[in-house]
Amino acid sequence: MEYGLCCLFWKKPIKFKTYTYKKVSQLQSESIDAAREKVFAIWDHNIKSLQAAINFCKDNNINSYRVGSDLLPQLQRIIDSGIATDVHLDYYHKKLKDINSSGIILSMHPGQHVNMGSPTHSVIENSVQDLKSHFFVAKAIGCKEINIHLGGTYGDKESAKKRFISNMRDFLTAEELSWMTIENDELNYSLKETVQVAKELGIRCTYDIHHQRCHELKYRPDGTEEEYFAWAKETWEGYGYQRMHISSPKDGYTTCSKSRSHHDFIDTRDLPKWLIEESEVHLDIEAKAKEAAIFKLR
Repeated sequence: MEYGLCCLFWKKPIKFKTYTYKKVSQLQSESIDAAREKVFAIWDHNIKSLQAAINFCKDNNINSYRVGSDLLPQLQRIIDSGIATDVHLDYYHKKLKDINSSGIILSMHPGQHVNMGSPTHSVIENSVQDLKSHFFVAKAIGCKEINIHLGGTYGDKESAKKRFISNMRDFLTAEELSWMTIENDELNYSLKETVQVAKELGIRCTYDIHHQRCHELKYRPDGTEEEYFAWAKETWEGYGYQRMHISSPKDGYTTCSKSRSHHDFIDTRDLPKWLIEESEVHLDIEAKAKEAAIFKLR
């Protein structure tokens, strides 16, 4: 089993910079040259930090790294504002292609506001735009694993699942769809339901152990953890590895909602012992202490 590092660092001085939508709006009131100088300084910094993060993983035998969604913050809005033109995008695409990630499996995880099952057209439009921004980065750095949630149920889970499947097929290219993975969540979709949707789309399902445990504090289990693992594993056949997530609750398992927050570290009692022997599993450590949590768990 391999451990995966997620985006940021706890103690290692590797930092990523960002800016908000409000900041982008403020930049538009400045000269275009001044706006570009500020935006591209952050992009340059983050690309340099990404290489440092990957190098850290290589040096510490961490073979998976999750690239943060804010590597090129607010990318679509920067494009729409005219700050980044096609010339700039070509330049940064080449810079990203120069990242050396040999030996490291890269993944990305857009935020939960990406909701491809929404009944609201504007939400779908924004979700697709967000995914396209991730694809811009993913294509350049060789990342072919972009993980999202199924999202809300809107009072009718079956209709929401059908919309999700339809929208994924309609708005993504075949290549883009092949890079997508979907993950079970605490409140709405169990691992079994997520696997069913993944198989319908012909894509992979990422089994999040903590989410399923929280889900079962509110709903009846669909099976055992070893069965969940086997169901998800089927969707990764032919890839040479299987992605999973694990975290420990901040204040123990009590109720579904109260147990969602992540602890700084992983409680070893939360790691299934049978999983340790699964050589193809890449287990993302979703703990606030980041690299320190991986070292302690080892």
